[in-house]
Parts: sequence; structure tokens; C-alpha cells
Amino acid sequence: MLEILYIEAQGDYLNVNTASQNYSTQMTLNSMEEVLQNKKFFRIQRSFILNLDFVRSIHGNMVELLNGKSISVSVNKKEELYKLLGL
Repeated sequence: MLEILYIEAQGDYLNVNTASQNYSTQMTLNSMEEVLQNKKFFRIQRSFILNLDFVRSIHGNMVELLNGKSISVSVNKKEELYKLLGL
């Protein structure tokens, strides 16, 4: 089974990123959130949903994933992210 690391919105498309491959689909992030309905996925800003299982660290307003990708966290979402990660 492929594990989703993060999902990034780019225009009318979503890039679904796994450890080994990237997939593109025509869908909105709101629609994807409804499909996922899983507590391990969290929308950290307008353009990104990430899998909390793959968070390596948080430095200020940046989240680093296990694959080395860094994504900024919205100011409005930071407190909720900390709670979900037990920080």
C-alpha cells in the first residue's frame, strides 16, 4: 500500500506525493479532505495537506517531513498542529 506523505494543490490539480511516486488528479483540497477523513491527515495551510505520521520536526513555522520536504504552517493552524502531534 502506498503511503501519502503530503498533498499539494496546484491550480485545478492536486499532486499526491508518496515516498516513491507522485500522482496528479483534478480535485480540490476540500474534496480530498472529505475523502481522507482520517485524523492522521491535516491541512496545514491553504495549499497543503500532510500526513502527520511523516513529520520529522517543526522549526518555527516550518514542518520538515521524513523525506526532507519542508512546508510552512499557517499561523491559524499552528496551535492545532501542535495539539495533534502532542506537543
